Amino acid sequence: MKSVAVAVVSAAILATGCGGGASTGPRSTSCGPIVTELLEPNEGHLLAGSGATPTYRTHPPTSGPHIAGLTVSGIQTGSVPEITQVSTLETGSVILQYRAAATDLGLELAGLAGPSVVVAPADTLDSVLIATGWATSMRCDRFDGAAIDHFIATVSGRYEGHATTTSAPGTSAPGTSVPGTSVPGMVAPNDAKGQQ
Repeated sequence: MKSVAVAVVSAAILATGCGGGASTGPRSTSCGPIVTELLEPNEGHLLAGSGATPTYRTHPPTSGPHIAGLTVSGIQTGSVPEITQVSTLETGSVILQYRAAATDLGLELAGLAGPSVVVAPADTLDSVLIATGWATSMRCDRFDGAAIDHFIATVSGRYEGHATTTSAPGTSAPGTSVPGTSVPGMVAPNDAKGQQ
């Protein structure tokens, strides 16, 4: 009887340790947890036509240099430039990007597209599907409607502001902060360079 109790307790401990732990969203075998990303240290508004080509810490980006008003919405037939992605995320929108070759996944995601949810193919992704919001991301190996719906409900409409109000490429931003770490359903900030 004692060994049965130990086995039950061990199984409970193992079960709570899987799937990101801190996420309060639905458990998913297809998607990882919603991760809060660090704000880009060099982020803020760029001037349209400045010719600047910013680089980003994460791929796809979740914050960083962008041009105010350069946004997209709904279904996109081609990949969205990174600077446009960040400008769109600043409005509180969510972007659902899928590997361009996964056209069936694009069709499944199309029903989620709307004014604040962008669905777009992407040429280079490290997962089949990556959902992004301002300073947040979630990676999926395949379509999981419950996990994607949870991401949209948790992240859409949230915008925690800039680390700086303006910056130019090559300058550092004072006072970089990590937004949204107390939002239910999100895990601790991720500064892993391996996600690029």
